[in-house]
Amino acid sequence: MSRDNLKGKFLGEILNYELKKHDWKNAEDCDKVKIRILIKDAYKLGLDPAEYFYKFCPVEGIDEKEYGTKKQRSRYDTTRNIRKITEDTGPIG
Repeated sequence: MSRDNLKGKFLGEILNYELKKHDWKNAEDCDKVKIRILIKDAYKLGLDPAEYFYKFCPVEGIDEKEYGTKKQRSRYDTTRNIRKITEDTGPIG
């Protein structure tokens, strides 16, 4: 496993852990900053943190931009649904 792959896997695990334990209703700025830094690092490694972020982020009442995500939930959901359909039925065309 290459060093970048290992970094990405490790970062994904940390991001997963931090998002899972995050208090979405009473988030303090320092918690948001920690998650924002992890998301920024994921982008630097060429990873898309949206999959981790939206796995735990509630549907309503959250400003995704406060956390540094570049994809809005609707765009992420559309991409995920297209990927699922393609996996289930095979490529179109």
